[in-house]
Amino acid sequence: MEKKSKFATFILSFIVPGTGHLYLGYQTRGLQLMAAFFGCIVLMSLMPLVFSFALAIIWIYGMFDALQKATYVNLQNRDNASGVSGDSVGAQPPMEEDVLSKHPEWVGGVFIALGIFAIVGVLFPDFWSFVRRLHLGTVIVALAMIGFGLWLILNRHSDKNE
Repeated sequence: MEKKSKFATFILSFIVPGTGHLYLGYQTRGLQLMAAFFGCIVLMSLMPLVFSFALAIIWIYGMFDALQKATYVNLQNRDNASGVSGDSVGAQPPMEEDVLSKHPEWVGGVFIALGIFAIVGVLFPDFWSFVRRLHLGTVIVALAMIGFGLWLILNRHSDKNE
């Protein structure tokens, strides 16, 4: 197999999240990132702050994840060419998680909620102007940040020598 360019992977991921993954052969992950990226762009008119924040996270995550995958793919290609097992080099296996098959209830719930938001936005346009005046997007982002911070604190692993 050919060595994959980390520079090309970065540029592709920088332009559109998920394209670097497609270049590396991770179709599922690439399509998931692309769908999330373009979904955020489409939904940005509903709650600009929330979906702008999500868009930035998806974009940055996509670039870093693609670069990690490029390193793994190149290690695997090198090991396969030399006949060495990938485990002996200390390479981590790719974390190719198919979110759609492992957690369909979460993905389904997100799509249902987005569909309800879209219907409410069309049928009750005054409702969205009311929601915008309440700064609900800012509240949601703030609560998500607080929740993530609490999760980090409560789930940290102690590496102290006892």
